Amino acid sequence: MSIKQEVSRLRNKGFFDILIGGTSSKMIAFLSSIVIVRLVSKSDYAVLGYADNIYSYIVLFSGAGMSSAVLKYSVQNDESKNAAFYRFAFKWGTLFQIIVLTVLLIITKYIKFPFDGTEKIMYSLLPYGFLYYWVHLFQSFLRSRFENRKYAISSFVQVLLTFVLSVITALTIGVIGVPISRGIAMIISIAVFLPTLISYYSDHKHCSVLSGQDIKSFIALAISMLVSNVFSMIMPNNEMFLINNILKNEIITANYKVASLIPSQLPFVTSTLVIYFFPLVAQKSANVETWSYLKRIGFGTFIINLLITIVGCVLTPFIISIAYGDEYSDIMFLSIIIWWSFFFNAGFRMLPMNILPALGYVRFNVVVAALSALILFALDYIMLKTVGLYGVVIIRMIVNFASGTLYWGYLYKKCIENK
Repeated sequence: MSIKQEVSRLRNKGFFDILIGGTSSKMIAFLSSIVIVRLVSKSDYAVLGYADNIYSYIVLFSGAGMSSAVLKYSVQNDESKNAAFYRFAFKWGTLFQIIVLTVLLIITKYIKFPFDGTEKIMYSLLPYGFLYYWVHLFQSFLRSRFENRKYAISSFVQVLLTFVLSVITALTIGVIGVPISRGIAMIISIAVFLPTLISYYSDHKHCSVLSGQDIKSFIALAISMLVSNVFSMIMPNNEMFLINNILKNEIITANYKVASLIPSQLPFVTSTLVIYFFPLVAQKSANVETWSYLKRIGFGTFIINLLITIVGCVLTPFIISIAYGDEYSDIMFLSIIIWWSFFFNAGFRMLPMNILPALGYVRFNVVVAALSALILFALDYIMLKTVGLYGVVIIRMIVNFASGTLYWGYLYKKCIENK
């Protein structure tokens, strides 16, 4: 296939819609981070970062992983059965979300937080924590139907609204307006694309009845993907949690969060590829042809992320100086090291970690992700007590490389076994 034909094929399948939409969303999110840092005090930003860190755990458990399982189970040709899986995920995932947020609400009421004002931010984030599952389930619905343009628009609308509303509310009512804006943006985003869902369900009023085995398999995959994703994505959250609760310093918390803002955008390239390729790979089986296919994607992902990281490291001192001001001039070297930590995650680890579940291999992901998270948590604790922030970042870099090697090795083994 010629390059022109390949580009045409990708365009027709909506890859560039995802890429352009994702890039635009990340640019707006990045701009938002710059503006919000400028609009609120360093202590207020630390409080927001602390509350965000707690809610990041809630996001990881969102809907018990059912929005991810939908992607695997609803790419079949039986639309009646697909509709049944969507309805099941909506009903029971929503119930799970309500239970989790109720527990969080009770904990927030009685726990003593290290930073004053955290409780108000936590309460204002409740709508965001609830609606997050609905938004991502709907986006999984679009992805599973390969409606990539609508998916890209949905993501872009949400991010743009969040940015605009956050700026307005931060200027008028302060830092409390930022979490409130997220919830409002999600409500509007859902409302905009609600007609698509209504139309789909009106066409499938009498969907299939899922068998006990269907439900059992679906829940098993959802929980497996949930556990895998939790342990995989919890690592940076654990770092922030330990920094907040061991060092208990608002300045250090704000410095670390701002130093991570630019590098943390790096995974969007790999995420874009995963968003596009996951439903396609879910229709395949592990074999030599699939390995060759994924190897090319992996090499391209590695090179793209490497180039972005190098450019990011070169530009970081200038960006920090211009975007965040002299107040954050002491974080430049820390930010550069964080760039490389994210490179080994985005350029090497993320792709096989996300593709293995698409091929049906989830258990290995769970084991590696759990071990990686536990080892990193222990080493982070030791590093914070002895070396400091730099030790934490370097350890994460090593763990990302080691776990990525295991993921690629297992993927290769399973594909080669099925010649």
